[in-house]
Amino acid sequence: MKKIYLTVGMLMILIGCDGVNPKISQEIEQVKSPETTQTTTKEPIENKDKNQTKENDNEQTDKNRDKNKARERERVKDKNNSKECQKGEKCKKKLYKRASVNSPEEPTASISFSFNDALVGEPILAIVEFSEDVEPIDKDSFELSGADIKKFERVTPKLYRFVLMPKASSNQIRLKLQRGATVDADGNILKGDVQASASIAKAPWGTKLRRYRGTIETVLSYKSGSKKMDILMIWIRPGEFDMGCSGFDEKHCEDDETPHKVTLTKGFWLSRTEITQWQWRVVMGDNPSFFASSSEDEQRKLPVESISYDDAKSFAQKLLKNYTAKADLPTEAEWEYAMRSSTKTAYYDNPDDIKGDANSKAAYYIGWYAGNSSEWNYKKLNQTPPENAQDLSNLYDDFFKKASSSFGTHYIMQKANSDWRLKDMAGNVAEWCRDWYTSDLGSDEQVDPQGALNGTQRVVKGGSWYDPATMLRSASREGVSPSTKSNRIGLRIAIYPGGE
Repeated sequence: MKKIYLTVGMLMILIGCDGVNPKISQEIEQVKSPETTQTTTKEPIENKDKNQTKENDNEQTDKNRDKNKARERERVKDKNNSKECQKGEKCKKKLYKRASVNSPEEPTASISFSFNDALVGEPILAIVEFSEDVEPIDKDSFELSGADIKKFERVTPKLYRFVLMPKASSNQIRLKLQRGATVDADGNILKGDVQASASIAKAPWGTKLRRYRGTIETVLSYKSGSKKMDILMIWIRPGEFDMGCSGFDEKHCEDDETPHKVTLTKGFWLSRTEITQWQWRVVMGDNPSFFASSSEDEQRKLPVESISYDDAKSFAQKLLKNYTAKADLPTEAEWEYAMRSSTKTAYYDNPDDIKGDANSKAAYYIGWYAGNSSEWNYKKLNQTPPENAQDLSNLYDDFFKKASSSFGTHYIMQKANSDWRLKDMAGNVAEWCRDWYTSDLGSDEQVDPQGALNGTQRVVKGGSWYDPATMLRSASREGVSPSTKSNRIGLRIAIYPGGE
């Protein structure tokens, strides 16, 4: 580019265009006139050299002045074009321009969204950033699907900002730069398109869809006769995590908890709490729980248990009618991914601090287990306490000695939630997953794993009121016969978006 500017400057001087030094123009005219040539007195060589040097200096000054004027005109032109683009008017197509002519690198671009999930009707902020300065680009140079552009602006010479509004009929948003427009100053075409996508959380079967405290939630309602129940569902976005006993703090790994990386490519909905006795009763018409209550108020707070795997599947299958979305039990990988909620410690909010079977502050905070359900005065039962549920109220300075502690299940929503606002993932009742149990998870990376193809046991996760603290760890797992009906096993449901 530097050579181009010098050539333009020399041409401007030779043809006497605007901006040429008047003195140089006058001297050119004198050389052309015969009369002037005849009357010109011959100057000494020394003076001639001085004049020539002065003329060269003036010529270089003129070149620099012309060069600066050209740059200023280009800057004003770019500014005006940028304003026109911001007003929504059609902009003139331009080439990308390198920040440095000598740079061997081609300009590249990247795109990212401010968050991974979008609600229909909620605007999305999208950012397009190039590796170096480029000339102004209009919004027509970008291909967009799944959303409308509400605002478009050039923030800096390398940064562009979009405000997008998702379309109700779209499951995904894609924004990419047209290949034909990706050309730099030397005419080199970029090797790839710029593109990214974001999933859109939609729930036509739900009500009160909203973003709340970093999560997206909606309510599934179900009515049977005069009875009605609601299930609060939390959107679990796609992602990857380390599954199995892989945390830096793990001290109680089991042989069937082989660590490996898992990628979940699709988002899903998960009930915020365990399914309650009332929710089960409205859908299934009975209450099979061992710790059943006759009070509707208590039924709304106590988790259902004493249900087989097939019972849990039947409950899920009855929830959605006339929708392409599917309700089911979560896979083991989905369940553990949701419980961890981006954490890598043994428990979803604290490291492994277990001392003995039932002695853990971390477990106490997040769930009901043997350590805080061990005072053995449950009002409706006369039952011998389990061997592994010792009364540890004399440890941690009476840390576990709570008047509300009782042998058996407890009300939901009383313990600390995960980072994704899920409750009772650990303790109270363990939960059925839909995978067949296998003792070897393998160490290879997996994408959307569905578990073993067959088996004799189904996976159960989370631990219960009956279990030691080690079973409340995120990685803990067990295999249970699908026909088992235990007062320590309940369920949580998942909903997978369909074609709606």
